[in-house]
Amino acid sequence: MLKQMPRTTLWLVLPFAVVIALALELAFRGGGEGVVHRLDSLAVVASSLYAAACAVLAARSAAGDARRAWSLLALALAAWAVGNLIWSVRAISLKHNIFPSPPGPWYVVLVVLVTAARSEEHTSELQSHHD
Repeated sequence: MLKQMPRTTLWLVLPFAVVIALALELAFRGGGEGVVHRLDSLAVVASSLYAAACAVLAARSAAGDARRAWSLLALALAAWAVGNLIWSVRAISLKHNIFPSPPGPWYVVLVVLVTAARSEEHTSELQSHHD
């Protein structure tokens, strides 16, 4: 009988399986250029959602300033995922992307929140050195 894989193992194995599948698709171009383009767009969305989910899990397991920093990073990565989703839908359905475009503000939110998270982390490091 096969043992059931722990959840954490699944979270760690899943990205590697996706990368291998994408590498094979890119190498052999089984479905043609259109399929590769769609898979690429969807992989970017999936990876940004995965990063946001990992940051949420880290925030839930942290405390104090670290929890605030991880929460801000989770929000930043969620904004990045929204921007990537909009970009991908436009790229797949409209077959082009122009700049500036609707995903732009979401990427700006990403930068602002990552900066705030880094600032929170830096502040907590300074406070811990003074204690």
